[in-house]
Amino acid sequence: MRTRDRFDAGAAAAFLRERFADPAITVEPLSGGNWSDAFAFRHEGADLVARFGRHPEDYRKDARAADWRSPALPVPAFVDLGPVDGGAVDPGTAAGLDDPAGWWFAVTMRAHGTPLETASPAGWPALIPEVVDLIATAAALPYDADLGVGRWDGDGVAPHATWRSFLLEVTEDGPGHRIAGWSTALAAHPEAQAAFDAGVATLARLADAIDPPVGVVHADLTNANVLVDRGRITAVLDWGSALYGDPLHEVAWLTYWQPWQPAVPGAALLAAALADGRLTVGGDVDRRLHACRLHIGLGHLGYHAWNGDDVWLDRLTRLVLADVDPR
Repeated sequence: MRTRDRFDAGAAAAFLRERFADPAITVEPLSGGNWSDAFAFRHEGADLVARFGRHPEDYRKDARAADWRSPALPVPAFVDLGPVDGGAVDPGTAAGLDDPAGWWFAVTMRAHGTPLETASPAGWPALIPEVVDLIATAAALPYDADLGVGRWDGDGVAPHATWRSFLLEVTEDGPGHRIAGWSTALAAHPEAQAAFDAGVATLARLADAIDPPVGVVHADLTNANVLVDRGRITAVLDWGSALYGDPLHEVAWLTYWQPWQPAVPGAALLAAALADGRLTVGGDVDRRLHACRLHIGLGHLGYHAWNGDDVWLDRLTRLVLADVDPR
């Protein structure tokens, strides 16, 4: 599998001591995501988290999402953003600065809790309505169709005119793609490629027949991106995958990965979401969920081909084939 450069704890501590003019700063490594290394630290009595990565657009999206923070959408307050090699950058002026040659940092307030997907069976009855309300709250955030559809950038602008166009973007590859070369890697696996092609054909048919409402979608509510404590959601982290689209995409995500996250009560979450009128506006729920499932599976077929993970490639090949229309 692919590996990436890491930002180590010593470098993080040295940088933060200088950035905050505080020689007493020490860091605690946190479990990071695919694209960042995260460290907890304290400064002037505050609990903070610093992340280091090569994709500042992800951090700009977090800064934008922090403006939406509310009790129902507890996004950590944003503190600082910039290039590690010096200089201050206003989060509002760093558009298009993804730079694979340089490191960037972001600092937010620290939230405490445990990942949603590790909650105990006894804790889920209280968490299910919290999760549904979180999805509905994000979907109801102010949105203007002029902002576009699909994954938005740090300015809140997305590149597509329709949900269909975004769904079928899953076939695109090229130099500007974060995992450029995935299509070549996938072609080396004939069974996975055949599943991908069949899945795209089904997705295109589904996309022709749906026109869902569009709202803000986090698009990655597992992977330690939602923290919980004593039956309450305490943080919604990492908005790097966020998009404008069908709110049912969130529901599809939580149920799609449930076989590998057995603590997540997928069926109960799905039933609660579909019983909430805020998430079923527009109707055609089964077809919309089907399209979202395929979009998730196809995107991850490409990712795991690029990543060289044959185990997950096989799992996703079977999942995608299960969602292929037999016509």
